[in-house]
Amino acid sequence: MHVTHLDVVIGSFTMDRYMLFMYLGILVASVGLPICRPKEYPFNRWMLFCIGIGVGLASFAGAHALHVIINFPRTKGIFFKALFSPLGFTYLGAPIGALIFLWVVAKLRRLSFWVVADFVVPFFMLERFVGRIGCMLWGCCRGKPTGLPWACSWYGGPQVHPTQAYEMIYVAGIFVAARYIYAQAAAVRSLAFYFVLFSYSAFRFVNAFLRVEGPFMFHSALKWAYPTFFILAMIGYSGMAYALQRIPAEEGTMPAKKLMIGAAIRLIAAMCIAAAIILPVITFVLKGTLVR
Repeated sequence: MHVTHLDVVIGSFTMDRYMLFMYLGILVASVGLPICRPKEYPFNRWMLFCIGIGVGLASFAGAHALHVIINFPRTKGIFFKALFSPLGFTYLGAPIGALIFLWVVAKLRRLSFWVVADFVVPFFMLERFVGRIGCMLWGCCRGKPTGLPWACSWYGGPQVHPTQAYEMIYVAGIFVAARYIYAQAAAVRSLAFYFVLFSYSAFRFVNAFLRVEGPFMFHSALKWAYPTFFILAMIGYSGMAYALQRIPAEEGTMPAKKLMIGAAIRLIAAMCIAAAIILPVITFVLKGTLVR
């Protein structure tokens, strides 16, 4: 085995840096689950690790299946062959596959879906953090031209927004804030899940305006990300608001206002720390230039 520009080569098998960091992200999330397991949680550490791996694989399956469905005109006649090929991912399919997997796990153990989702879902912000390193190195998911000091250039092209880095910074904040909410209000089911859904969807809605890539709606300049993430953010916000209304009924739970202020402070603090590390690395170490 050897590594060439972060592409791993084992004999005739090659794993590019994009997939390498996607798999590393799943591994980081899967390891984090058993490490942070609460006392008396219905799954032991080994089962939590397996659930993490399962969520990751289900995410890949969902992302690939949605890619094949969206590109049906091109896969017509070879639909099932394309469905089982290893090429092509549409990220919006990833949470669909992951949530279906978590729902099945909860049903098999006769548990509420929220018992599983509230604890597991925040850890996949770590997967997003590590996975976006692969996007940075590969050059996908990049932004529009900008003159900011931390702008990046891929393949000798123009200096653009490193939108992958923006996501890394934000998901670090979401993870820290979601873990705080879970620690302080685990009895309020669905709150941590909806917080992650709202926070991540709201970010992706805004970040989509900075990104070059589609997919675009009906060959127009509008992206599918605009309505999709707006709707998801509204669902997350509504679910979070409903969950917060139940806080006074849960004994020993922090008041809603204090809880959300604490979460916001931790989100901002984590983002500032992540930005203080990531942006200088792009500006001074990589000097804004990334190539294959």
